[in-house]
Amino acid sequence: MDGVNCRKDNSGQLSVTDESKKNSWKQHYERLPNEESPWSSEELNADAVQGVPVQVNVDMVREATAKVKPDKAAAHWTYSI
Repeated sequence: MDGVNCRKDNSGQLSVTDESKKNSWKQHYERLPNEESPWSSEELNADAVQGVPVQVNVDMVREATAKVKPDKAAAHWTYSI
């Protein structure tokens, strides 16, 4: 199957037609919110953060977006201030 984009559905069968691929993605996204996560809270090593969160303001957004290189961004975003 060189050059054919395919994926497996929930039963393990290859989906090669557009309709079967669409159905396999639908199955996948319907299953996701019903699965338990494989990690436990004991495995988390992050320290708890306490205090008041930093308020993001317009100047902070302008400064951050000024650093974005349009040809390097992962996706095209539009925003208004």
